[in-house]
Amino acid sequence: MMRRIHWNLFLLIAGFFIATHTLLFYLNACTQQTNNSFLCMKTSRYIVPDSQNHVTISELITKTMQSNKWTTEKKLNNVSCEESYRKMNVTSLSESVRSEIGYFETSLRKIEYKNNLIPDRPENFFQIKKEIVQNLVEDYIIIPNINCPYLVAIQPSLFDRQYERDDIRQTWASVAKEQIWPNRKVNADVKVVFVVARQIETDHISTVSSLENSTHIITESGSDIYLESAMHGDILYLDMEESYRNLTLKVLSAFKWVRDSCPCVKFVLKVDYDTFVNIPLLVDTLIYFENRLENSILGMIYTAISFVSREGRWGVNSSLYPMRSFPEYASGCGYVLSFQAMSKIVEKVPYFLMLPVEDVFITGVMRRVAELDMFSLGMMFTHYLDKSWNKCSMIQSQKILGTGDAGKRHIETWDAFVKNKC
Repeated sequence: MMRRIHWNLFLLIAGFFIATHTLLFYLNACTQQTNNSFLCMKTSRYIVPDSQNHVTISELITKTMQSNKWTTEKKLNNVSCEESYRKMNVTSLSESVRSEIGYFETSLRKIEYKNNLIPDRPENFFQIKKEIVQNLVEDYIIIPNINCPYLVAIQPSLFDRQYERDDIRQTWASVAKEQIWPNRKVNADVKVVFVVARQIETDHISTVSSLENSTHIITESGSDIYLESAMHGDILYLDMEESYRNLTLKVLSAFKWVRDSCPCVKFVLKVDYDTFVNIPLLVDTLIYFENRLENSILGMIYTAISFVSREGRWGVNSSLYPMRSFPEYASGCGYVLSFQAMSKIVEKVPYFLMLPVEDVFITGVMRRVAELDMFSLGMMFTHYLDKSWNKCSMIQSQKILGTGDAGKRHIETWDAFVKNKC
């Protein structure tokens, strides 16, 4: 009997020891950050960089047991953007310009507002409402661990698609770790953030009930996302339901997180998982055109009349959008917004009914609502039917973005950069 008691006591002490050291691992990942970087997970409350009060393990356990959802507080360092900009490793314009950019000078085209909507827009349609009609998501289950860069890439991802995220991390997004690209110079800091949301059938979250299971606050189906975040620090996990028709809300909520957390970012790229990004060329382009793009959207722009579908995946009800055609907009495969343009959209969008077609709504409708400029670099960017690119056009600096079969095209194109030949 005494032997059994001693054995049970030993197991209890061993379990407590393991749980405590696991919590210390997560807490260490949270506290060892600099500048504007911070990490927020269900198991570790984020720490604001200028805070002097670190969260103790006992407080961490207590707070986790009280609530399984954290709301990000809007606290930012009192650091000027000029000072932050100097830390982004941005190469001066004269040093970053290369021969290819001269061609871009003649290719950059400003897209004017067109009055080709069918029928003519109802009076005041592109004006915001007086009251909020839909809030953006501000409840974050996990937030990234990043130092705010010159360019941040937002990549909407599905919760259970780690293999897609890993393909991206091992190719063009690897630049986010050390700002290194094979056989090229990256002239400013770049970070990549993967944005996920709750998948109702597979992602079930449960609160902790005791010290022994305090590190196991999610079920087996969702635990990998926490390990993935601890390893890479590039996950933004929104507390919202995942669906294609929620993509607009998902992307805009990610933009809001960027605005609130990294106010000194210069540009934001929204990019789909199946799109390869020529980061060195994109960064040089943004540095070169920085002043002209200050209040702008940049991408592959659809300027011809685009008729509205009322049914199917891209269906838009006439009660949301009464016209039969959309305004000009950027391809959702990948487009860039200046921080100023993104902030204007984030500020106004709660007062406007969202459409379930993300690229049309953000770069078409909200562009008019927020009165933004729009620029095109023609086929330097990409669209979902783009067949005009290959690995050679990438390494020869003829293409900034290219869309195709994610895994195969990413790896093939990256391998061409590594070998510096096609």
